[in-house]
Amino acid sequence: MNMLSTAVLLSFILKGVVVDRETKKPVPYAALELIDESRGTYAERDGSFSLSISEKGIIHLKVSAIGYEAKTLRLRIRGDRTVRISLRPRAVRLEEIVVSPGRGTIDEDVGPGKGTMSGMDILMMPGSATDPFWALKTLPGTCAGTDNAVIALQGGNPEEIELVEVKASGGSTMISPDLKVEENRLSIDLIKRLTGINVERKDAVKFLRMMRHDAEDEGEYLKVKVAAYRLDILHPVDLVEDILMAYGYENISPEPLPALHPGRIHPLEKISSKFRDVLVGLGYTEVSNYMLNNPETLAWKMKLGEVKLIEVENPKMEKYTALRNWLIPGL
Repeated sequence: MNMLSTAVLLSFILKGVVVDRETKKPVPYAALELIDESRGTYAERDGSFSLSISEKGIIHLKVSAIGYEAKTLRLRIRGDRTVRISLRPRAVRLEEIVVSPGRGTIDEDVGPGKGTMSGMDILMMPGSATDPFWALKTLPGTCAGTDNAVIALQGGNPEEIELVEVKASGGSTMISPDLKVEENRLSIDLIKRLTGINVERKDAVKFLRMMRHDAEDEGEYLKVKVAAYRLDILHPVDLVEDILMAYGYENISPEPLPALHPGRIHPLEKISSKFRDVLVGLGYTEVSNYMLNNPETLAWKMKLGEVKLIEVENPKMEKYTALRNWLIPGL
């Protein structure tokens, strides 16, 4: 039953390729948007794409690319699906321009520019799925420092970080990046219980400060202020790990792990092994196959007609869609 429950929780995969309707060649970096969920992805250089769909039903997929007419598809999702999407080329007309000789002037005091991009705009950029900051660096006129979180337009200072007010679709707002200091309470007993080391309170405070935390002894607990850049601190256990690193792993005396069971074969396994040897000697064949199969193999190929089977709601493979009800079809 655990295998069935895991399969039900998995999402469906919609994959395919976007091609030119006339030349049949791939359309690179086409934008694909799930209109109903306000999310999407970007096709690869060869026109291929892959999207996760959370549930069965009808979806509306908008596909667009520079130089092509946008297209909205209505697709029914019953499981994993592969589609081929063709876009019609669109002629781009440019207005007439006049180029006159002369000398222009450039203002030497050019400050950093400002622009607004929605979450969907960033998501549609190539590479944003794996590294949004790298994708933003590819914009014309941008520069970046050594830290991925530092991005500035050309003319600005890449060493400066500006706070941005992000407005969500529901009307709520937040300031990004969030530089609030998070406070945690750490028990000395927890340190001893997890590490087996008797650490004095003052030493624990010293070790935490060595790991760049602001720590104070408040009697029953240690109050630890975690900086905003320490995204890896999710639980007091992470603070205990920092204390161990400051204490020094080399200073911990190794101890052999206690045996959890006797070093011998379990008595039940001994009896089972003897039974298997006896049955094989009598001409029987041991069967060890998958607990999942499919209705075609279990019923139709065995000429049984309609048989009630326990089927997986969203199978990942056509070969394994139902729980087997007997062993013979899998031999």
